[in-house]
Amino acid sequence: METTQSITLFLSMFLVFGMVACTPAAPAEQAPPADPAPEAPAEAPVAEPAPEAPPEAAEPEAPAEEMVANPEVTALTEKAVKVKSMSFNPVMLPDKSAEMTMDVNGDMAMIELVTPLDFPGPDANSGWSADFIYVNLAERTAVAYCLDLSQCKDDLLKKEVSFDDYAVPLPTEWLDNMQYGEKFSGLTFDDRKVDIVRWMEDDLYYEAYVDKFYGMPVHVAIFEDEAQENLVGGYQYREMAYNIADDVTPPY
Repeated sequence: METTQSITLFLSMFLVFGMVACTPAAPAEQAPPADPAPEAPAEAPVAEPAPEAPPEAAEPEAPAEEMVANPEVTALTEKAVKVKSMSFNPVMLPDKSAEMTMDVNGDMAMIELVTPLDFPGPDANSGWSADFIYVNLAERTAVAYCLDLSQCKDDLLKKEVSFDDYAVPLPTEWLDNMQYGEKFSGLTFDDRKVDIVRWMEDDLYYEAYVDKFYGMPVHVAIFEDEAQENLVGGYQYREMAYNIADDVTPPY
């Protein structure tokens, strides 16, 4: 009886242990998943600079007013083609000083001095005086000569001098600019009938007396004001003679 109870107890315990052994173990608790890392904020797009406005185009300058020659003046000055040579006494304005007689033919000019030009020597007896200046207008040179032997001991004396000292504006040099001037009724100047031409140049006012027959100015005055009250320069060409200065080449 006891044996039976022991066997029964043994079987009961065996079944209990077997059931315990066969019961699956409880699963281990898993850690909760980590929170995902926060996403970096998206960079704001960089705004591109606004395109620069193109510079405003400068307004085109008004074209300079084209100067038109006055046909009345042109008809007057075209008569100058008759002039091949000139002989005159240049008088500088406003002081009206006259120091020479000038013969002009082509690019050469001969100047006879009113007062001889002295060239002192090392002693009182070796100096000499020039009474003529020959000017090459194209090459801008001037040479003084002694042609009056009473003024120098020896002949064939000459010396180069400053061209600028004897560079007189010739009547022909005024012709181009006066083409745009205004012509007025004439008068008599130095025993010649002349027409008056007035024009403006470099903020100065010019007035010329132009020979009616030869078309050459024999008087040019320059004023600061239109009323012609302030004379600042000019030339007169006194005792003008045309086409008689045949030989103005240097003598040696």
